[in-house]
Amino acid sequence: MAWASLRSVYRWLYVTGHASMRSLVWSIALVINLALFFSPFYG
Repeated sequence: MAWASLRSVYRWLYVTGHASMRSLVWSIALVINLALFFSPFYG
C-alpha cells in the first residue's frame, strides 16, 4: 500500500515539476520495493 501511494505522489510531483522531491520519493519507493522482494529471507 505504501509503494502504491508513493508512486501516486511521484506522478503528482512529476506533473508539477518538483525534481528533487520526486527523486526522494522514488528512492523511498525503491527501498520499499526491495524490502518486499527480500521479505521471504527475513523473519
